[in-house]
Amino acid sequence: MLEYLLVLLSIIVTAALFGGTLFFAGVVLPVIQAKLPRDTAAEFLEEAFPIYYLTAFVTAVLAAVAAARPNPVAAGVLGIVGISFLYARIFLLPRINAAQEEGDMQRHKRLHKQSVTLTIVQIAVVMAVLLFLAIVGPLAAVLSH
Repeated sequence: MLEYLLVLLSIIVTAALFGGTLFFAGVVLPVIQAKLPRDTAAEFLEEAFPIYYLTAFVTAVLAAVAAARPNPVAAGVLGIVGISFLYARIFLLPRINAAQEEGDMQRHKRLHKQSVTLTIVQIAVVMAVLLFLAIVGPLAAVLSH
């Protein structure tokens, strides 16, 4: 019974990570950029991104912990995704902001492209893990009994 609950919990938390990340990147950011004046959008996003990255990191860690017993491989991948959110928050985001403030638009563009690429990879990897957990997780729990 515990095995089933852990599988279910890992699926739910991974789905929350996937949905939250996809919603922020695919809905919130485009709406903010389309509807707010450029300066207001920049100020808002400068405040929102650290919270987003920290929330995604915590959610990825919780998903990894939930997946650890039923599926250590999925847990490891989710842990790496969590580290990538932390990397974005601690290293990438401050450099993007600094390039913007310094007016170095070439560096800003390059770092922003890295950030977008990282986000796409994170979404794709979390989606793959979610599908894996949803398909293989229940089967593994059944077969382990």
